[in-house]
Amino acid sequence: MEAYRRFHFFDKKLVQVHAKDDNQVKFESVVDTAGSEAFLWILESFGRIHVLHKPLGADYASNVLKCHSFKIFENEAIRVFSCSKIASLVVVGKDEESNHMLKFNIYGVKQRSAFEKPDEILQFVQSVSLFPKADDFPPDPVESIAVSACATVAVVATSNGSVYIYRNYLLPSGDYSNSQKSNLCKLNINDYSNNRKLGAIRCLYLKKLFDDSFALALCLENAVLSIRLGSESSLSYTHLLESRYEASCDIDSNGCFATAQSDGYINIYDYENGLVSNVRTSGSCSSLCSYKGYIASASLENNNMLENSYTTTQVMIRSIIPDMEFLAHSQYIPVVFKFDKAMGSLYVLTRYGANNAMIIFELREKGVHERIQVLIRKRMFQWAINMATLERCPIAEREEIHKIHAAWLYEHGDYNGSIEAYCKAGLSVEPAFVIDRFMCLNSKIPLYKYLLHIHRQSMATNEHTVLLMRALQSLFRLQSGSDVTRSVTNDEEPDCQTLLSGFLDEFGGSHKDGIRDALYECRSSGGSEFARLVALAQHDHDEYINILVEDFQDYKGALEHLRSVDNNVICNAILKHGRRLVKYDPQGIMMLIHQICDSAPQTDGNVHDAFVPVFAMEDKFLGDMIGLEGSNNHLLIFSTRLHLMLDQLANNGRIGDGQPNASGTFDAEMMENRLWKLLNANTQLTEYQLIALILCLVYNYQRGANAMAIKMGYYHLPLVLAGMPDSSIKGKKFDLFNHTLSYGYNEPTLWVGMLSLIIRSSEETSELVQNALQHIQNHQLLSFPSVLSILMKNPTMKFAPAKEYLRNEFSKISEAINDYRKDIAQDKIEYAQMNSELQRLQHSYFVVNNTNCSRCELSLEVPSLHFYCHHSFHSYCIGPENVCPKCSVRIQEDGSKQGNQESGEQDSFFKFLRGATDPFVYMTQQIERFSLY
Repeated sequence: MEAYRRFHFFDKKLVQVHAKDDNQVKFESVVDTAGSEAFLWILESFGRIHVLHKPLGADYASNVLKCHSFKIFENEAIRVFSCSKIASLVVVGKDEESNHMLKFNIYGVKQRSAFEKPDEILQFVQSVSLFPKADDFPPDPVESIAVSACATVAVVATSNGSVYIYRNYLLPSGDYSNSQKSNLCKLNINDYSNNRKLGAIRCLYLKKLFDDSFALALCLENAVLSIRLGSESSLSYTHLLESRYEASCDIDSNGCFATAQSDGYINIYDYENGLVSNVRTSGSCSSLCSYKGYIASASLENNNMLENSYTTTQVMIRSIIPDMEFLAHSQYIPVVFKFDKAMGSLYVLTRYGANNAMIIFELREKGVHERIQVLIRKRMFQWAINMATLERCPIAEREEIHKIHAAWLYEHGDYNGSIEAYCKAGLSVEPAFVIDRFMCLNSKIPLYKYLLHIHRQSMATNEHTVLLMRALQSLFRLQSGSDVTRSVTNDEEPDCQTLLSGFLDEFGGSHKDGIRDALYECRSSGGSEFARLVALAQHDHDEYINILVEDFQDYKGALEHLRSVDNNVICNAILKHGRRLVKYDPQGIMMLIHQICDSAPQTDGNVHDAFVPVFAMEDKFLGDMIGLEGSNNHLLIFSTRLHLMLDQLANNGRIGDGQPNASGTFDAEMMENRLWKLLNANTQLTEYQLIALILCLVYNYQRGANAMAIKMGYYHLPLVLAGMPDSSIKGKKFDLFNHTLSYGYNEPTLWVGMLSLIIRSSEETSELVQNALQHIQNHQLLSFPSVLSILMKNPTMKFAPAKEYLRNEFSKISEAINDYRKDIAQDKIEYAQMNSELQRLQHSYFVVNNTNCSRCELSLEVPSLHFYCHHSFHSYCIGPENVCPKCSVRIQEDGSKQGNQESGEQDSFFKFLRGATDPFVYMTQQIERFSLY
């Protein structure tokens, strides 16, 4: 026998069978057994069947079974079948001696929790004859019987090679549909022997196929046949045995059946495809049984004893799981009569002693966790995983086995196998732990595989994508290095570009952000060549242009690539790198900008608005791009054109003079006319005016600055500009007097400024001073003290321009003094009159004729109060103010009228202040005016 690994996966328990009175049960003349999930059926030859089941509430370790017996046939019973799919039991036997009386007895089986009394376990359904038609089904000796799990098909093999097939026959006709009519037919093995001696039929097996037909397996002494039982029976295959048939069994776990031969092999067959595999045994086999993924076999050994009763059997349980060949149990026990699967265990019925007493053993499989732990200790991790899968363990437990396997492989240097196991470990291991373990290795292939697995499991974040790209970058650096480096590199490592291409094809669209972050990381760590390769493969044209321009300074390559991409990429590249690219090829950039402008939709917007800030320091390129004429609907275009014109005017001709430059090629007058046209046509809005004013001030273009200042209401600004050292008061630049005359009607301070400028001017301004003083005097714009303070600022000023003004002002002062003197004399006369009146009132008396109170109109009583207004009151009819109540009311009414009048005057005053351009200046003028007097 081949050397198999041996494990102790089964425990042998001696089963004690007790009747309902707790007496031990002994079995006699057992001919057949059958098992189900709840019961073990033992059939005795004289027609009695025993039902064995575990007591309700019994624990797992219990080895006691309860037994209930039923009489099925009066004469003989030969076979019993458990139809698990319909919870039925089929027993074959007879009540009389003749074979003609063989019949099928069908019983319904109740579950243990459904019956109250043991007698209710079996419920008789019906009994049908085994040979219903003597002519078609002659009662030959029966060799083997098979009943399907659903009891719809039964097959009987006789000694003369006939096979009787019963369809929809066992159950009552009401249990079948109209299409499932009872059908009885017969086959003969000789029809399929092809003139070969196949031998007698030893065993039959039935399996329901996917199309609801059945496959019939016939095990003969020298061959194995499989027949498809459809509307017409057909032979699937015939397999000739190389040695004599010994035993067979059905394998429920994978839909196969097995046969044991005298040469020590167990052949495993598929019902439709024939021989699948074979297993080597230790010798002759007397019994076979399948259990889960195992096959239990019994081999007789005499041990040279004189009495055959002492013969023992070697029971071996082998694994038939593919790639998991091992012995799960091996032990010598008494002679095995039969194996049977029941109640979740494997039961072995044995005979022992001279009287062939029946002994039952239970081969109880150990718990799955205990078996898995044994395999893990033996470092048989794949077997442990396969066993956990077959036992349908939770996914978390299987992943834990993969985790242990991965750790063991890592410790023993098998990094590729370890990473594959970690990929299968799932949630049992933290990705950060695995990444940290494999980050330090020289080879980044295992790390790449694990990170790729994380992406495929939809567990990856941007950080995982960055790490994966860094791993590929490291591999790319090794493979693209020098020849010496490549010779050290493992030749079996896959090509980096192949790995990169596969990753981008699979995840390039779903992980764009992570790949973009990885490109930044690669570029910052010196992997620009790898980043360029990734950006090109990812079709990330923006990043590809960035790498060419920033990392490689390949301006030619960048421009060539821009000619093959869409306008959005071109626009982004010009906005970001236009300052660099324009120095390399301005014509190429100009063509790209024109391409964008031509393809842009015709709207009120201007494409050039986006590009003007980029080329702010490239005046020549800006001039070629936007030109000096065109639409100025956008502030940026307007300010740029104004800047270009002012700059040319400042560099090639003196602004304001209209003189050409030294070469005589620049027409400054034409440029200034164009500039003035630009200012007049596009400065209706405040923001345009402000920009124009600032630019004119920066380039010292006084004419434009004055015009913008007047438009914006900054009337003092032209005075400030006129007072600068290089300005001329009487020149053509600006007319101060007319400016002040036009805008000084509500800005008195303009006259102050204008007068101060012409007084301090070094030019001849006598006429201007005289005209200004005359206008100020005629319209009373400034007070005399203010004008005097301004005139005193120039001690060298001639008297003639101010003579007429001073004479008129002194005349006004003299007239005012005379008026004041007249008013003083009149006040003295009125004062004397008032004083004499007061003296008269003080020393005179008046007669009071009032007899009644002026308020309550009752008779006056002493004391009473009398006022000079000829009103009299009781002392209690006046208030605490001690004033005449009647006259005080009149005074209050007059006072309220006067207060309303004064408040109205105050409102008018403040309204006047708000209307002034500078209220503070106006108040200063009023104070100065009154301070003179």
